[in-house]
Amino acid sequence: MGTRTVLFVAICALACGCAQAGKESLGGDHPDGGTGLHPAIDADNGTHPDAPGGADATVMLDAPTTAGPHTLAGTSATTDDRSAIACSASDANGVTLYTDQNSYYRVFPLADFGITTTFHVSRVDFAVETATGGPTDVTVKVGTYGGTVGDTLTKNKIASTTQKTQSIANAATSESVALTNDIAAGGILIVEIDSASGQTAMSEFFMGANGGAETEPSYISSTVSGCGATSPTKLSTLGLTTTPAWLITVTGTSD
Repeated sequence: MGTRTVLFVAICALACGCAQAGKESLGGDHPDGGTGLHPAIDADNGTHPDAPGGADATVMLDAPTTAGPHTLAGTSATTDDRSAIACSASDANGVTLYTDQNSYYRVFPLADFGITTTFHVSRVDFAVETATGGPTDVTVKVGTYGGTVGDTLTKNKIASTTQKTQSIANAATSESVALTNDIAAGGILIVEIDSASGQTAMSEFFMGANGGAETEPSYISSTVSGCGATSPTKLSTLGLTTTPAWLITVTGTSD
């Protein structure tokens, strides 16, 4: 298996004795490279700014109890620590060539934030760890989840979705996308950031993430069968040395 690594570390250690090469990745046995989940590998040989765009991403932990504006987040972290992963194609040395299709999710049960009335979404903010070979277009979606929040999510239970395409330049950034959606009291708000395959442009897109504690789960999925996560899968179940938590927030008002 060479220097390729596999995201399901616990499974890999038992089944194929894979080697660690710094960070985890997901895929089958591709000795000459192939598709799988990989960390971003930056051209600065491992030195990184503290956050996208040279400043901390806006990530606030909010527990509103009254009507008014609120920003919802699933982590209290404020900086991107370069712990992101993505389904990617790699060469025989495990070096990422381009990122494949990836969807990054975070759920926000309104009750967890003390919101007991309709929540009117106005904006989604997210951090970008790496974007190269672009500009890269990602689709930002906001809707509701009608299932149980568990280790995986059921795609056909995601509904009431509004979306907008955001074009991201070749840089680490903090992105802000204006979106409107009304989430009924007691609902589970879900955000999906869908990045297409960069195979044609040989481009990379990695979400901003932090390996700190989170209060709401982060998920990832890919339509690429070799990635092994065709359903949205909670990152904390993947056996990673450091579990990424997506830096995604939602701003809106409650009645």
